[in-house]
Amino acid sequence: RVGVRPIEKLDIGLSYSWARAEKSLGPGFDNRDYGQEIDLTATYKITNNLSYMLGGGYWLVGKYYQGSKPTDNELSDNYMLINKLTLTF
Repeated sequence: RVGVRPIEKLDIGLSYSWARAEKSLGPGFDNRDYGQEIDLTATYKITNNLSYMLGGGYWLVGKYYQGSKPTDNELSDNYMLINKLTLTF
């Protein structure tokens, strides 16, 4: 996880995650790789108690969710976009 603050009111963060299952599901599910995720967020402080955050994440699906044959589960990578307005008092 890394972050920068190019100006006083703007925070930018980047994170990377990788997950692996502790145990296999059994025959036909030999691979334990859940996948990898990359997230990027930017938060801008509008006033002392109001901020806006915009972010996105991308998940690279691992082999854990697929069966022994490539046609068992046709899973593909996925993404998420998020925006949030926060008022603190």
